[in-house]
Amino acid sequence: MVRVLREIPKLILAPLLIVGLIALALYLLGIVPGYLQSPVGGVEEYDSIEEAESELGLEILIPAYFPSYLSWPPAKIQGQLEPIPMTQVLFLDSDRHTSALLIYQIISDREDLPIDLPWIETVLQEMPVTINGNDGELIMGRGTDGQLVNGVHWIEDGVHFVAVTTHPVQELLTLARSMHP
Repeated sequence: MVRVLREIPKLILAPLLIVGLIALALYLLGIVPGYLQSPVGGVEEYDSIEEAESELGLEILIPAYFPSYLSWPPAKIQGQLEPIPMTQVLFLDSDRHTSALLIYQIISDREDLPIDLPWIETVLQEMPVTINGNDGELIMGRGTDGQLVNGVHWIEDGVHFVAVTTHPVQELLTLARSMHP
């Protein structure tokens, strides 16, 4: 029995040492399975606009017109570089309970919007608009909860901008037109 107890460390350490050496060899050869490596890209959440800009190397535009019904700072700031560079900034109503404004910036050479329009489940009406000299599209619709939601999409300097709000169309257009690089 005493002999068995003395052999236990050898029985445990030998396989661990072998597995460790194999893992080290695979790592050094650069063939570590992808599930052991941290993913490249993907959506990350940030604590501030400045942190997101620094980490992503992208300028994040927010409206210069900032009505009192919106809360500062943003409730959520997200971004990614892969598969396409994109940022998302969410503002809440000043009551801090409901989402009020969502702004996406997506870098893409595509003419059409490379993502689905957020928050709008059913499109009621679409119409062309001009945002800072750029052709855009205004979309009025309903969210999944039946609430009226308004969105606008335009492209400026290779960046797709999307702004969606639960507030009236005129407010949305004023917010969008106050976004300048």
